[in-house]
Amino acid sequence: EFTVRFFALMLARGVEKIFLHSGASGSVNTPNLECSLFADGGSPRKVLPALAVFTDLVGPHPRSVLEKTLGNSGYLAAFETGTRSVLVLWDPSGDPHRVAVRARGVRILDLMGRAVPLAAPDISSAPIYIVGPSGRAAGIAASVVPAGR
Repeated sequence: EFTVRFFALMLARGVEKIFLHSGASGSVNTPNLECSLFADGGSPRKVLPALAVFTDLVGPHPRSVLEKTLGNSGYLAAFETGTRSVLVLWDPSGDPHRVAVRARGVRILDLMGRAVPLAAPDISSAPIYIVGPSGRAAGIAASVVPAGR
């Protein structure tokens, strides 16, 4: 959750490329294969599939369209990728709340890329994605409002 949120904010604020450093060290001729994406022994960490979904959605050259707050503590970052619009939404407050997505022709996905079959999804610390046609990120972002309004 934190890594995807951090990457979304960095890209929304002008960063163009993000590199991960392993941060692990081994000894001479016996490298340690542990890193931020894989545990020792090569088993994937939880962040790997979440980052795979994020990078697949935003692609190699996302263009930040806007960043805004949702209510008192939520965030929305909107991107154009050349082939689609992608919005990333989350609320780190620990107090989940529902938003209405009034735009048509969009898909709502959870952190792992699974479809969320609601027009009014919960926003929590785990980011969700709203994916729509290319060129519509700003309009889709404007259609996201607190549920019940």
